[in-house]
Amino acid sequence: MIKLAYISQLFIFISFHLYGMIHQLLQLISEGDSGKLASVLNLGDIFSSPLPLYIGQYVAVSVILTMLFITSQARFSIYLSSKIQNHINNQKTSIVLWAIISNSALFIINSAWFMHSTHLTQWFNTWPAIHLNTYACWIIILLPIAWFIWNKRNTAVTRASIAMCLTLSFWFYISSNQNVTTDTNPSFEKPHVIMIGVDSLRSDLLHSHMPFLSEQLKGTALFENAYTPLGRTFPAWNSILTGLYPINHGARINLIDESQLTPTSQYLGSALKDQGYKTLFAIDETRFANMGTHQGFDEVISPRMGASDFIVGVMADYPLTNLLSLLPISAWILPEIYANRGVAATYRAEAFSDLLERNIPVATQPSFLAIHFCLAHWPFYFSSNYPLDWNYPEPYYPANLRAIDDQIESLMTDLENKGYLANSRIVFLSDHGEAWTKESSTFTNIDTQDTTNALHNPTVYGHGSTLTSHSNRVLLAFKGFQSTTLINNTAKMASLADIKPTVLAELGIPNYSNSDGRNLLDSSLEEQMTMPVETGTILTVNENNKLDVEQLRNKMLDRYQLNSSGLLSIRHDKIAEALKAKVKGVLSHNQVLSQFDKGSFRLFDMQAMKFEHITSLQELKDKDPHWSDAWCHW
Repeated sequence: MIKLAYISQLFIFISFHLYGMIHQLLQLISEGDSGKLASVLNLGDIFSSPLPLYIGQYVAVSVILTMLFITSQARFSIYLSSKIQNHINNQKTSIVLWAIISNSALFIINSAWFMHSTHLTQWFNTWPAIHLNTYACWIIILLPIAWFIWNKRNTAVTRASIAMCLTLSFWFYISSNQNVTTDTNPSFEKPHVIMIGVDSLRSDLLHSHMPFLSEQLKGTALFENAYTPLGRTFPAWNSILTGLYPINHGARINLIDESQLTPTSQYLGSALKDQGYKTLFAIDETRFANMGTHQGFDEVISPRMGASDFIVGVMADYPLTNLLSLLPISAWILPEIYANRGVAATYRAEAFSDLLERNIPVATQPSFLAIHFCLAHWPFYFSSNYPLDWNYPEPYYPANLRAIDDQIESLMTDLENKGYLANSRIVFLSDHGEAWTKESSTFTNIDTQDTTNALHNPTVYGHGSTLTSHSNRVLLAFKGFQSTTLINNTAKMASLADIKPTVLAELGIPNYSNSDGRNLLDSSLEEQMTMPVETGTILTVNENNKLDVEQLRNKMLDRYQLNSSGLLSIRHDKIAEALKAKVKGVLSHNQVLSQFDKGSFRLFDMQAMKFEHITSLQELKDKDPHWSDAWCHW
């Protein structure tokens, strides 16, 4: 009977997992196609980094959970069959039947909590997570495990395992609550500086789908004409923190090595640390943004950064580890999965909120907190039951904004309880917007001499792919700033690079380092300005007007290398190629001067939806010295 119990349990377990396992294997193979994966992860780099340990950690947890599940269910099926033999005479039948029931319960729970899992969710998505029948499935899974551990309580292995679990849980509890103090409203002479960022935020849904954030924006100095110099998260945040445009701070490409960036002393965090501030950055998606000490932060709250995030993220969809990720201690045990927006199938918005609540300390000194919410970023879907809008181009996007709004409300409540909001300066921002393919602009040529291109119809998708997309507009609002001049300047053009000099001016801290950005508290601030803008990687769409992920992966994968810390960075020999592929331009409110071809330019008017073709820099100078001066300056 013991052999039958194990064989039946193992056979059903593998049979149910087979489809998802094949899907994940094919995905790994596709990423290794043509040796591209090997170009990033060669053996020498792998074993000189902590990557094997990180992957081994996930594999070890998966193996332990699998052994515990199969063993406990097999043993329990034998025990149960002996108790119900009066009802089911054939003991073998009852053992096999329990194997089917227990594995079905596992997949039902997995489908209830993780509806985008590849493991047969279309078959087992029967009840929602909060449902009596789902609770019954939890009992079917957990009761045999508890029964098995109780019966093995006197063995050395069980005692050691229980002791280890209790120790880890206690350690996790202590570390998560070590900053608790009875003084939750301390008085500091220097105000806290708080930045709250929303990734890929479209302004058209902000007020209808983000009521809490909309309420927070009332009474703020809200700049309606604010822009990002580059529609990518890592370059945008480096502009926010340095006051420089990408051409000057160096982060013109995602995952560029720190040696290519402007020195740490240029960053806002360093300036505030010199004034006695504690600095902290938090983000729930790190795959293309290695933020940390170089940017002047003492602490970073995030999933584990680096290559393990990419690799474990592909393997991460496994029902047993999925369910374990529901527990807060998974932030330690499964750091690549817990609260990681990059692992979309298992991401839960509330997990990141819990991670912030446990790790943001109670205010004991002036602090600079920068928190960035990435849920509105592609691929949009995630593991939460927010209602979808099937009339919207991306049905999950409105749900994402609702979830982020709840995350921001949870954060603000936590910051209030921990004493940060009593004296604070808050900046609400987005790093870039988001655009749908159907919104691609049609510009009509007003230069009758140019017959080669009568129309210019860039296909836009996402962000950072064109200079004329409305996704380059961003949210920028200042709350709690004392200067009335800020309100008077809100109709003027602004940039993400303006944040650092404005914050330093508000705090009365001299800006010793040069800034491209302007101090928005300046009463003589000009109405318009020019700023350099550039694209990131050009995103392509397929015949269904959806992002062509396969083409993007093949184009991007061999750009990167693994360093000794387990982080990915772009290869130095690929930087020139990536920069050459960019489209560069200069932006002034509602107009973009864009590099075109062989020294020619196009001047786009985004209100009239027309463009003028200019064949040379000399012609540009003759027609409008203002634009030629701006081009040469930047």
